[in-house]
Amino acid sequence: MSTGFTFQISVKNIAGVLGHLRMIINGLNNRELLQAIGNAHLKWMVQNLRDAGSDKPHQIMAPNTLIKNKNRTSARHFSSRFRAFLQQSYTVKTSHDHVDVGTQNEMASWHHHGTRKYTIRPRNKKLLRFKTVGGVVFAQEVNHPGIPARGLLPTKKTAEALALKVMIGALNKAIKAGGI
Repeated sequence: MSTGFTFQISVKNIAGVLGHLRMIINGLNNRELLQAIGNAHLKWMVQNLRDAGSDKPHQIMAPNTLIKNKNRTSARHFSSRFRAFLQQSYTVKTSHDHVDVGTQNEMASWHHHGTRKYTIRPRNKKLLRFKTVGGVVFAQEVNHPGIPARGLLPTKKTAEALALKVMIGALNKAIKAGGI
């Protein structure tokens, strides 16, 4: 004699629930959903600036970079003025089937991707003047070591997780409203 338990699932019930789910999913407004996904990414990007790297901590800035603003939150953070400048450049644009989140700011691209070494020369004067850890310096040119990449956008994995979280939330809300 065997002991245990069994249960039975009626296909008719599942087919009805799936049909109801299809109606709910088809009733979701794509633009509203995409806007919500874009806003979640925008919120992540702002938090990423505050955290100085959410996916990967930003590289510590060089001492000569830090000398310009001694009130910086940490050696990994952009200055609060530059953070605000970047945040104001962030945009969310939706269409019928996708959302674009990012910035058209060229400097943001330099920081996100990093730059190679480059030479800085004066434009309107004969010499450059700038502060270093050693004091004020005058030079005819400066060999900049380049800007290290400091990710401003989420990684593909993080972006997909954010989008999925928003979609599941919207689906759960629609299911509750639909009475399932």
